[in-house]
Amino acid sequence: MTTFDKRRYQMLTQVRDFGVAHGDLFPPDSTARSAFAIVTAEVERLDALKLTARAAMRAARAARRVEARTLLVDALVRAKNTARVLAKTIPQLATQVELPEGANARRILSVTRQFLEAIGPYLEQFAAHGISAAELQQRVDSLESTLNERDVRLKEQSQAQEQIDGALARALEAIETLDVAVANHLASNPEKLAEWKRSRVLPRTKRREAAGPEAAPPPTVVPAEEAA
Repeated sequence: MTTFDKRRYQMLTQVRDFGVAHGDLFPPDSTARSAFAIVTAEVERLDALKLTARAAMRAARAARRVEARTLLVDALVRAKNTARVLAKTIPQLATQVELPEGANARRILSVTRQFLEAIGPYLEQFAAHGISAAELQQRVDSLESTLNERDVRLKEQSQAQEQIDGALARALEAIETLDVAVANHLASNPEKLAEWKRSRVLPRTKRREAAGPEAAPPPTVVPAEEAA
């Protein structure tokens, strides 16, 4: 969720709570009751989607990927240093592709696979120097696995955000109906109408709140064209 989405979500919960507390002020067959029900359902949906998006974001974070990349680069550098020593007696190893400066993870995987293919005939010599092709392959598999998992989690996060956008749009459309219906039904009840208007206020950001009441701008309400 963006910061603006979070503010709109908070406003939706205020509207939901107003509907829960004062639903009896509206006839059972009124559009207000139906619109409050839509807001309540979409808030519940948003609660679940927020958890999904948050879990996907955590899983996609770079910590595991960075660790897997570091371990592979370390193993590959040691293997290439060994190849330089072995090249004195095995000239074919002198032409191995160097590790590019600042290479991304996918490029490093490609270079390592090329290297493993090239040293295939000389695995015993590398093993004698303490370099295991199996270790290199394990590092390749580990990094590739973390990259693939990250791609999956990023896709999940993107899908969750799309669903969040849809839920917000449906809820805000229902609120457009409520703006009219509540004003009509509560026209003779100024106290509850004022309470409704307060529930429709878009909460301020924490930064604005920290600035103090004098520096903070007046509360805003989501206009119809912004909500769409």
